[in-house]
Amino acid sequence: MTSRADDPDHLALEPELAMKIDVSYLNTSVLRFDPLLPDPGFGADMVILDLEDSVHVRHKDEAREVFARLDLSSFAGRRPGFGIRINSLKTRDGLLDLCTVAKRLCDGDSGLSFIQLPKTEARSELELCRAVLNDAGCSTRLIPIVETPRGVDHVEEIAEASDAMMFGRVDMEAAMYRPNPAYIAYARARFCVACAGRGIPAIDTAGFRTGADIMDLDRFEQECLAGRAEGFTAKAMVHPAQIAVTNRIFTLDEAQMDVWRATIADYGRAKSGFSVVDGRVIAPPFVAHARAMLRLYAET
Repeated sequence: MTSRADDPDHLALEPELAMKIDVSYLNTSVLRFDPLLPDPGFGADMVILDLEDSVHVRHKDEAREVFARLDLSSFAGRRPGFGIRINSLKTRDGLLDLCTVAKRLCDGDSGLSFIQLPKTEARSELELCRAVLNDAGCSTRLIPIVETPRGVDHVEEIAEASDAMMFGRVDMEAAMYRPNPAYIAYARARFCVACAGRGIPAIDTAGFRTGADIMDLDRFEQECLAGRAEGFTAKAMVHPAQIAVTNRIFTLDEAQMDVWRATIADYGRAKSGFSVVDGRVIAPPFVAHARAMLRLYAET
């Protein structure tokens, strides 16, 4: 039986289909977040409330208490969406964070879209997180951050248990004696292929070593363009000034999705398995790619 998603006419004749993937993620410490701002996401699709790196070890308990009291109900159903980055599940703070999040979700918190798991190195970490949530009678999306060489070693199995994945460049470079361009390129390529194989978003992160790097928007734009060319579908940022660049580069317009729809529709009308229509090659590999991209970007 053919579903609407596999029907070429459905995909070709729905130009109003909106892109539903989130492309911009703004990181902010729970301790610095101000929910009373008119737009606390500054134009980003998602705000990642951070309990990990941006919270000093001396203030972890305070950050959990602030998060437990934080009211996000007014943002339900509108932008920005919110996720929470907990500490690594291999630490006491990570386990305490997870229990705090589970309680909020169990109490009916509709403001949280996902939990982010830093320094993920095995599928078992996601399975543990889901088991704790299930035991509490709740669930949410899980987005691990692959940011260590050990995580890269297991990236395919991590992807199988994930709703999206994020590549942590700064931590990946910090895990080595020197930032190794050859290894970073290999890790990023393997990461993007793992996401594509699972059909989940591949989220890049901002690379920086100095404060000047963060505010160099020309450099950041080139980084975004390179990431998109590699296969990343979204970007996480550390400063609101980076949001406009991220949205412009990673947001796909309807024209691109129309090309994918047309490829599927033209193949459905074709008389052979290989043809050229308006300069586009119409053949099974390109049709499969078009369907995969529409599933990812439009949730068809």
